[in-house]
Amino acid sequence: VSMAVSLESRVPLLDPDEPRYATAARNMAEGGSWLIPEFNGEPRINKPPLFYWLVASSQKIFGDSETSARLPSIFMGLLMLVMTVWAGVRIFGAATGYLAGLILCTSPLCLALSRGCVIDQTFSTLLAAALCCLLLGLTGRWFERGASSSFSAALRSPVFVAGVLAGLACMAKGPGALIVLVSPLVFLVLFRSGSRLQDLRQFLRDAPWALALAAFLVLAAWWYVALA
Repeated sequence: VSMAVSLESRVPLLDPDEPRYATAARNMAEGGSWLIPEFNGEPRINKPPLFYWLVASSQKIFGDSETSARLPSIFMGLLMLVMTVWAGVRIFGAATGYLAGLILCTSPLCLALSRGCVIDQTFSTLLAAALCCLLLGLTGRWFERGASSSFSAALRSPVFVAGVLAGLACMAKGPGALIVLVSPLVFLVLFRSGSRLQDLRQFLRDAPWALALAAFLVLAAWWYVALA
């Protein structure tokens, strides 16, 4: 992390995307609208504002610089690495978890996206976190706690947490996040068999889908409703 931060201060923002995101976020930080990002006086509504909020917050805290504009992506890259290792160790064992982390942190695309002022790393990390929640739930490795009310248990369920994370991913880059999240579940339903299919059906049957969908819609749709 320290090496990435030190290197970013020496590299100018690269055209075409980095200057646009950084400038629109700076306009927010300097008193502009936090609902509709603007660049050169023109609204940028092709993407929701979550990433702009992260960059603008970083700029307000650390000042206007190339490094502060890229800090959200650096943080998200680190979060994805930690999450990959942790989930891999919890589900498959230490060797698989650490190997997965090594593969991820030596991936050229991951290295590039986690050091740029672009949306992709934030979007990918939130989606990966949602998928990790579902995988932990499917494999029985989700956190177990004592008895509690049904509503409290639903709020702690992997499906609800995945719904929240998917909603945040939509707030970063749009509703395409839902397709990426649902596709693996469809694949599992089609290709699992025997007792594993029964376990999957039980997981899907017990999950608080209505609550998860409500959380997703609140987070994903409110900005589009506000624009309309």
